[in-house]
This record gives sequence, C-alpha cells and structure tokens, in this order.
Amino acid sequence: LDCVPKTKFSNVCSFNIIFCKLYASAKMYAIFEANDSVDDALYEAKYFVDNYEKSWLNGYFPDEERLVKDGTLETYGNYIIYVVNKDTDKVLDLIKK
Repeated sequence: LDCVPKTKFSNVCSFNIIFCKLYASAKMYAIFEANDSVDDALYEAKYFVDNYEKSWLNGYFPDEERLVKDGTLETYGNYIIYVVNKDTDKVLDLIKK
C-alpha cells in the first residue's frame, strides 16, 4: 500500500491529531506515519511540535504551558507519537497497544 501525502509534509503519509475539547486545555496526542524515512518524518513532526508549543507559551495558562513543555515525542516503528498529558506514559502505552 503506497502512502499518499495528505499534508504539505512530504515524509508523512498520514496523521491523526486528537485535541481536548476544552478551550483552555493543551492535552492532546498526535500520531504521524512515516512515508519511508522515519528520521525525515520525525523532522516534520518536530515542526508541528514546535508550532504547537509556540501556541501555548503565552503566559495565560501556566499549568498548560508546563504540560506542553513536558510533552513527549517518540518513535514507535514507522510512527512518530507526540503526547501532551499529565499521564503521558499511560497514554503512550494505550496508543502502542
């Protein structure tokens, strides 16, 4: 099955991003599937992470800023997973199952 890029990211063939419905909550997770090179897709996922962090580092929600700063970005096989949550390890375990 060939991956067809669905974004301007050329090394990511698909992604899912789940945000909390609450306006003042930074909790979220994102799963990016690499086209070929996980390293190249990781570079593009870091671009997303950098922009997400910038959107929360404004001083209005200090607790959420801490969550975002403590967010985790890791690879799992052909996937890159980014989690912002107080229970990051639990969320990562659930995603990997």
